[in-house]
Amino acid sequence: MATSSAVAGGYTYTLSPAAFAIPILHAARYSSSTVTGVLLGRAPATSSNPSSSKTEVVVEDAVPLLHHYTSLSAMMEVALDLVQEYAGAKGWRVVGYYEAREDGEGMSRQGERVLRALRAEWDGVFGLVVDNGSLASGSWPYSVYIPPSNPGVAFKPQTRPTDSPPDGFSIPPALLARVLNGVRTSGLHRVLYDFDDHLEDSSLAFLDNPRVKEAIAKLQ
Repeated sequence: MATSSAVAGGYTYTLSPAAFAIPILHAARYSSSTVTGVLLGRAPATSSNPSSSKTEVVVEDAVPLLHHYTSLSAMMEVALDLVQEYAGAKGWRVVGYYEAREDGEGMSRQGERVLRALRAEWDGVFGLVVDNGSLASGSWPYSVYIPPSNPGVAFKPQTRPTDSPPDGFSIPPALLARVLNGVRTSGLHRVLYDFDDHLEDSSLAFLDNPRVKEAIAKLQ
């Protein structure tokens, strides 16, 4: 994995295959809807290193949350409570939020509210917005957002989709091409379930998504 300097403050982010792939698969599964989810990982309470030395955040997992009720904050709060309990049992915390929008560009107002709330709990939180056009071309598919510390400051993307991960983010090489091929050839996205699916059928495991993670592991 190639690493580089951080996008936000004193942090760098190393994404596991699951953390990188699940937002893409979520967007592919519900391509006609806005989808949202969170990213989980191991992180210190705050960045304690000097400015010349960055604190690495290992982003271990992603949990897909909503595709029906994305505008209802009550549903998001319920989902986040379940995720935080799940993460805590593993010694993780919520380190990021993602969304792929049905229409419009950039981070939604709902996403901004979620990120600001998460930042109040931990200063290294980040947001990812899936760019469908970049997915189609096979480029790095995410715009990266860092919530400003000042609530009066407008949200702006720190980076936009490019041909490679932006500074501060590291992913397994060639993973994007393998994920997209899995979607096209084997319907990898169809075995992913989110919190909305779980509400309709409680047997669907949205927190750990074992079937999709097994499939992602085989892409390595």
